[in-house]
Amino acid sequence: EYMNVVEKNSLGWAEDAVLADEITGTLQSTDTLDFIYAISVQAHGKYMTEESEDGYLINSDYADSDIKPQMDYYVNEIKEVDDFIGALIEEYESFEEPTVIVLYGDHLPALKLQAEDLEVGSIYKTEYIIWSNFGLEAEDKDLEANMLSAHVTSLLGLTNGYINKLNTIGGGCYDYCRWCCSVWFNCRGSKLHSYHYNLSTVWRYNLKPPVYYKRHNLL
Repeated sequence: EYMNVVEKNSLGWAEDAVLADEITGTLQSTDTLDFIYAISVQAHGKYMTEESEDGYLINSDYADSDIKPQMDYYVNEIKEVDDFIGALIEEYESFEEPTVIVLYGDHLPALKLQAEDLEVGSIYKTEYIIWSNFGLEAEDKDLEANMLSAHVTSLLGLTNGYINKLNTIGGGCYDYCRWCCSVWFNCRGSKLHSYHYNLSTVWRYNLKPPVYYKRHNLL
């Protein structure tokens, strides 16, 4: 609500280009580390149900006539999103501060997609990308969605925060859900002594690294 959204698409969603200046302005406004969570909405549904009178730059060959107008709208919007991401990364390649950009989608577009419509991946997975301007080495592996932030911060050597620590070591472990419930319960209540005790119990388990699939997805 604090951004001056000048350009909107045909359905009234803000175009992603507005994010570029906002992100850069935030980074340049401080001399300390910044965490920016930017949400893209340009390609958000619901989608056009009729063909555009002005036509599109890209026309899909989707066979389902009921879905084709929505698909045409979506692929053209996502093309502009892709352009924005490309321009953003190009800008930060030479940015004076070490920068990490993490990109992911929280779901597939609402286009009635079935597993057989996808050439790669799954309707229950979404790919993610970790990019940096300083050669950060990142292991390709599948993660549960709630593990992504802990995975990235661990790559950067940032291990503070009990929930963050728990997500870093607990993924794939049988007792992980029980630990999470215990920690979250005590975070919300006043039993801070139990909160710290439960976490100290976790450290004594001598956990092995969790086992992940080979593909690079969020589950």
